[in-house]
Parts: sequence; C-alpha cells; structure tokens
Amino acid sequence: MKIFKKILLRTTTMLAFVLLSHSLILAQANFVSCVVVNNDGDTLKGSIDYRNWEKNPKSITFIKTGEQIATELGPLSIKSFKVKNELYVSATVLTELSSSATNDLDYDPQLKTKTDTVFLLTLVEGPKRLYYLKNTQSIENYYIKTGDGFELLIYKAYFKDIDYNTVKVENKKFTGQLLLYFNDRPDANELVKNATYKTKSLMAVFKKYYAAKKDVQPYFYIAEKSATYFGLVAGNTLTQIEFNSVDFPSLEKMDFPTNTNFTFGAYIDFALPRNLARWSIKTDLLFTSYSYKGEYLVKVNDDSYTKTSAYFDFSYMKISPMLRYKHKLNNIYLFANVGLSAGLAQTASAYRTIETKFYDYHDVKTSNYFDPPRKFEQGALMGAGVVYNNLSFETRLELGNGFSNQMGTSSNTTTFYFLLGYQFKKY
Repeated sequence: MKIFKKILLRTTTMLAFVLLSHSLILAQANFVSCVVVNNDGDTLKGSIDYRNWEKNPKSITFIKTGEQIATELGPLSIKSFKVKNELYVSATVLTELSSSATNDLDYDPQLKTKTDTVFLLTLVEGPKRLYYLKNTQSIENYYIKTGDGFELLIYKAYFKDIDYNTVKVENKKFTGQLLLYFNDRPDANELVKNATYKTKSLMAVFKKYYAAKKDVQPYFYIAEKSATYFGLVAGNTLTQIEFNSVDFPSLEKMDFPTNTNFTFGAYIDFALPRNLARWSIKTDLLFTSYSYKGEYLVKVNDDSYTKTSAYFDFSYMKISPMLRYKHKLNNIYLFANVGLSAGLAQTASAYRTIETKFYDYHDVKTSNYFDPPRKFEQGALMGAGVVYNNLSFETRLELGNGFSNQMGTSSNTTTFYFLLGYQFKKY
C-alpha cells in the first residue's frame, strides 16, 4: 500500500505541476483585435497581446494588420489604444504612492507622489472625463482632464492622535476638485458630497452629472463582472489511514487496507475579475466516508493469546475552498487546484474488542477509542484535471488529521479523489 500511495502521490503532484506549468507557458500570448492611435494622430488597426490587466499596462505588444513583426509600444510611443471595451490614453501624471489600507497607514499627512508616464484607463469620456490608474504599487489613482493635462484627484488617509485616541483622518481634497470641475452645475455640491475615492462612487457622480446633459452621449466604462458557476460531482475515494500512538500501541501494528468508497456533492466556482478569468475560488461540498477493520494478535499458542480488533466507521460533509488556475487549450480547459478542507462527521464510530484466552480462561471486552472521537477533521488538498464543455474530470489528493482527539495518538488520513463533474454553465 505504501508503494501505491507514493505512486499516486507523485502522479497527482506531477500532474498538477505539469498542467500549471504548461498553462503558464501557453498563457504567454493572447492576441486580440485593437486600434492604436500613434503620435501623428494616425489610426492603426491590428492586434495586441491582451492580458486583461489588473494593473494598467506599462507597455503593449502590437502587430499591425498585414504585418508579422510584433512591436513593443509604450505611452511615449502612441497617444492611445482601444481593445475590447477598454480605452487607454497616454499621459504624464503625478501618481500617489500612499496606501489607503488601514493596516498600511502611518502618521504622515503629506502626499507621496512621483511623476510617471503611463497608460490611463478611460472611465468616462465626454466633455468631463474621468481616468483610472492602478500603479506599480497597486495604489489606485483617479484623474480628470483639465485643458491639455490630467489632474490627479487627491485623497490621502493617515492616522492622527486626537484626545489620546488614534483615529483615521482623510484628506478628501478630490471633492473640492470635483466641485470646481462641475462648476456649470448649480447642484454640484449635491453631486459630490457623498463621493468616496472608489471607481463605482466616482462614476456615479459623473453619471448624475451627465443625466442632465440630454444633448451629450458620454462613454462609460463597463467594469468586468465576476462570473459564477455551479455544478455537481461524483466519484470514488481511496483512503488510507495511519496511526502513531503511545496510548494504543496495537494500532500502529495493525494493517488497515485502503478503503474505497463513493463520494458526491456540489460546487460553486467564483471566477476572479481580470487576468482573463484564469483564477477562481472554487468551493466544494462533498459527502465522503470510510470504514476500517484491523486486527493485532499476540499468540503464545492456541490456548494462550490476546487478539485486539479495531473498528472505525466515519462519514463526513466536507467543505473545501480552493484556489483554481485554469487555461484554455483549443476546446478544453486544463486546471490545477490547491486549498483546504474541513469535514464535519455525520456518523462516527471507533471501538475495539480485546479477546483474551489463557487455557480455560476466555474473555471478550469492548470499549470505545477516543471517547468521543473528534468530529471535525481538517486537511490540505491539491488536484488537477480537465474541463470539456459541461463535463470535467479531476484527480485530487487530500491530507487530513483524522478523528483522534488524544495528544498521544495521531490518525492521519491520505485520500485520493477521482471525480466526474457536470457544470450547468460552460466556462
């Protein structure tokens, strides 16, 4: 069994590694149609290596229609480019480097800025414009178009001690900037008074502004939404249990064969936005079970022996949140998962019988192991597989801590899953 377990362990690990490595290699190119405007104002059609960027791209790889050679283009090389529903414009701007995350705040009220030449994502296009930048430090900045330049909307969060208490203070100068920007509206104060330094909130301000401009048809960026997928799975499990015990030495000496059982359940898969939806959070809810019987015999002769028999029967409802990476290859998706599992026992039985015989004396005693056994099992898992249309196959390895709740006894489990799945909506 140990050899079989090692083979399966290595096979699953290698399969996950190969699939993930192969996917990462294949993911290096994703050319889609785009339009580029060069510095002379000429419009060039072609394709770019589209990465569904989480951060604004520092450069793009462009192939002009009718040509074969790819060209690297930065914000100094072109005025703008449009791909899918994303319009990027070149700009030299001030970018703020201070994080607004509470865990990263300090007591410095001063802005930490630098000048950079970047591609800004257009959120609103019209007489009044709004732009977005997620810089290399993953800090989000917003800009408005003023004349020929781009003005940074200023926001800064920091700590300050007030009356012996540390409080979070916000410099929301951007609301004043927007008041001046919308000075053609008498209700400008109402437009911006509740604005926060977030994409959804700022775009809502601009939408309210343009709602009264019936003669203007502005462009509003439509953010990519996360997709959610549901499915059912069923298959087989191969579970091996291994005891290390100072409380019950006989457990270590028993040979427990691999248990084969049926498993089934459902899952939900949340595709994370950006990055071409390759990453997702997948959560399974599975019913699993295993049962074992083992014996250990200490025998002097047929009239003098002690036989210890162990019986274990457990079933679980397991929830398994996992991080999934997938990549499309022709008509199939290859994927690899890594995550955790938590199982709540639905049935839990762990007991032993000790049969003692010494010539005319014969006795059989039954008692519980781990009274009561642990009903909450934790584990770590990894797996890999393939999706074709609505169908999937996955092999998965799970390492769990079993059902022993005693300090002197461990009951580690190794489970291999072979799962067939049906997804109601295709990727």
